[in-house]
Amino acid sequence: MTDRLMDAGSQAPADLPPGSDEQDVRRRLLDAASEEFAARGFEAATVRDIVARARTNLNSINYHFGGKQALYAEVLRHQVALSEARHPQRSDERAEGAPEAALRAAVRRLVRFLLDPDSLLPRLYALELLNPSPAFASMGPGASQQSALASAVQGLLGPHADPRLAARCVRSIYSQCAYFMFVRKALPMVDPQFRHDAQAPDELTDHITEFALGGIERLRRDR
Repeated sequence: MTDRLMDAGSQAPADLPPGSDEQDVRRRLLDAASEEFAARGFEAATVRDIVARARTNLNSINYHFGGKQALYAEVLRHQVALSEARHPQRSDERAEGAPEAALRAAVRRLVRFLLDPDSLLPRLYALELLNPSPAFASMGPGASQQSALASAVQGLLGPHADPRLAARCVRSIYSQCAYFMFVRKALPMVDPQFRHDAQAPDELTDHITEFALGGIERLRRDR
């Protein structure tokens, strides 16, 4: 039998562990699939490994999610929701203020969002950036953070700034945050002075913000 699910019907699986109920099985599948997809990516993760980790059977994925791709999309949404809950928008980030303060707040949220050591989302996101799956568009990773960043950049460049320039500035700032997401485990090996500790997010926020402010000011003057 191949790794593909053989039966896409709606009948409940018959060989659930004793004492299992449907919500418990669904939760176990989400947890197991999150771990497998984060470790292997969408293509390499197998439904057999997922159901083995979840202690259920092949039919349970079809029954609860409709297939591997639908399960993956639900994992992405689930992990985004968990990360958003861990990093709610703070009152000082919701308040309207100077564009410089808005930029700092947006960078702070991005850094906390992308470097969360207790979240599987950075790993899933990194894999999607390298090899996007069909589910990536539905993921909306960091959508609110990117929106806040775009708003801050627009405020710094001014209302008549070239939209293409604003978009490039947003991508440049976002890429600095994403860089530390990709290298957070390897960086201490090549830079012994770097420590991914409790102070690191604030230090990175300060550096990225000041670097971005300098670059945007130069672009604004040249324009």
